[in-house]
Amino acid sequence: GAISNIRDQLYVEPGRREEFYQLALRDGFVSGFEVQMHRKDGTLVWISANARAVYDDDGGISVYEGTVEDITERKRAEEALREIREAERRRIARELHDVVLQDLTYALQSMQVLQRMPEGLDRGQETGRQVDALKRAVEGLRDAIYDLRLESVRERPLVRAVESIVELNRQIGAGCQFELVVDEGFPAAISGPAGVEVVRVVQEALANVRRHSGARHAVVTLGMVNGEVLVEIEDDGRGFGPETSYGMGLTGMRERVLMLGGDLEVDGREGAGTRVFLRVGLAILTGGEAGELSNT
Repeated sequence: GAISNIRDQLYVEPGRREEFYQLALRDGFVSGFEVQMHRKDGTLVWISANARAVYDDDGGISVYEGTVEDITERKRAEEALREIREAERRRIARELHDVVLQDLTYALQSMQVLQRMPEGLDRGQETGRQVDALKRAVEGLRDAIYDLRLESVRERPLVRAVESIVELNRQIGAGCQFELVVDEGFPAAISGPAGVEVVRVVQEALANVRRHSGARHAVVTLGMVNGEVLVEIEDDGRGFGPETSYGMGLTGMRERVLMLGGDLEVDGREGAGTRVFLRVGLAILTGGEAGELSNT
């Protein structure tokens, strides 16, 4: 849409309207000003506004003109992603408190009991329980650190972010070899706020490989076909039967991909490994900005 009178036609919160006007007055133009406004029918919409001053023959400003772009859907998607990330932080906090802390507390209390036991009594059973509790705590801490380190790759291009996640899994792989394959021609600099959600799906899939599959080899493949980014995670583990759930994160993985307007497939046969395949539009990952791409 077009802007012809800033003060009369931008139905925004008064303070933001004045901010827009003062920027235009000071600089002679405004670019990419994002604001929520009211339509005449009362509904709310997010816009990105651009305006410039038009001068008269005497050098004075006669009018401001420009355009507005409806970015409501983009803002909704950004808010949805923020909610997902906040839920992830709450999940990590709950896991640290409810699982890791409990196991460490149990191990500590058991050791205190052992200290008070008379010499010569069989301590093997109690020691075994302590070892199990400490193993669970260590694994829980590894997972929490793994999840938190993902935050550091948020702003990286997709390929580099996935490389980091694969490398993290190599470090804590528990006997499984992790490999990354990037198809020739895959853009090295795909970036955008939605990319981290793809990385989280890769993260969850690889966590399931470590925890549940018993696999010796897992491969992550990145490709692109007809404007869609394709990600495949395949392992040679035990797979899963019709009565077996694929880990604990499948619902969250599906929700993330659906939030991005993509598709997720999980295929597995008992004894024949598992394949996770997701497809997301390139425009979603880049915010529609072709300038964010460069080829490998």
